[in-house]
Amino acid sequence: MSRVLRPHHGMCFQFYEGKGYSEDFTDHMGRIIREMESDPSQKIRLKVETDIVCRNCPNNEAGECTTADKVKRYDEEVLKACGLVEGDEISFAEFTELVREKIIDAGIRSDICGDCSWDYICREKERILRAVRRIFKMESILDEALRRMDDAEEAPQEFLDYQTEIKKLDEYYSSQDWKNDYVMDEDGLLPKDLKRGVLSEDGIYDALERNKELMERIKGTRMVKHVILWTLKDELSAEEKVTIKQEIKEGLEGLKGKVPGIVDIKVNINGLESSNADLMLDSTFESIEALKGYSVHPEHVAVADSKVRPYTKIRSCLDFEV
Repeated sequence: MSRVLRPHHGMCFQFYEGKGYSEDFTDHMGRIIREMESDPSQKIRLKVETDIVCRNCPNNEAGECTTADKVKRYDEEVLKACGLVEGDEISFAEFTELVREKIIDAGIRSDICGDCSWDYICREKERILRAVRRIFKMESILDEALRRMDDAEEAPQEFLDYQTEIKKLDEYYSSQDWKNDYVMDEDGLLPKDLKRGVLSEDGIYDALERNKELMERIKGTRMVKHVILWTLKDELSAEEKVTIKQEIKEGLEGLKGKVPGIVDIKVNINGLESSNADLMLDSTFESIEALKGYSVHPEHVAVADSKVRPYTKIRSCLDFEV
C-alpha cells in the first residue's frame, strides 16, 4: 500500500529541523518523517495534490491548498528534475536519493522553490548537505584508491584502470569546494560521525603522492601485449571445431591466477572479419620478463601441448609494448 506524497515535500524533508506553522503542524511533520525514514523501502505515490504532510497546514482548507498555483509549480519542477511523472510509485529511499542527486547536488533547489517562506532555513542547511554528500562520495573513491594502491604490484591493471576516479580526488583537493568543506569542518558544522579522511592533509595529500610514485614505478616497466591468431586444421569437422575452440578458450583464460605476471588474457572464438583465423588470443603481461616466464611455465605448456598445438595449423604472433 503506497502513501501519497506531494513531490516538492521530498525537498522539505531534506531540510526540516522542527520549525513550522504551528506546534500541531511540526509534531505531525516530524512524525511523518520519522515513519518514512524508519521504513525507507515503503512505496510512495507522487501526486500534485494535498497529501499526508498537508494536514494542520494553515493553507489547507477542506483539502484544497490556498497557495495551489505556487506549490503546483514546485511539484511539477521536482518531477521534471527527477525524471518522474505524476502518479509514479517509487520507494521513499529512491525518491530521496533522486531529490538529493538531481536537485540538491545539482544546485537547483533555489530555482524551484526560492520564493517559499521557509527558504531561509533551506539556504542555511543546503550548503552543509551538499558538502556532506560530496565528502561521502570522495571518501568512497579514496577508500577504493587506497585498496588498489595496496594491490598495485600484484594487480597493476586494476590500479591503472582506477586513475580516472583518482583524478577526481586530485581535482577535488585543488578546488574551492575542498577549501569550503575544510572550513566548515573547522567551524564544527559537519556531522561528528562523518568520515573525513579527504579533509585531512595527511589523508588525501599522502594518497595522491603515493599514487604518483606508483604510477612512475608501474609505467617505468612497460607492459607487453601478446596476440596470437590460430587457424584450425582442415580435417576437423565443424562440430569438432566448436568443441576445440571452447576448450582452448577455457584452458588459456584459466591460466590467469596460475601463471605470474598475467594482467589480462582473453580468447576470441567467434572468428575475425579481417582474417581467416578461427581464434585470437589477446593477452597483456606486466613486462617482457613476465611474458618469457609465461611461455615456459608448466601450466601454460600443458595447455599448449594438450589443447592448442594438436589442432592448429597456422599460428601468427605479435608482441608489443603498451
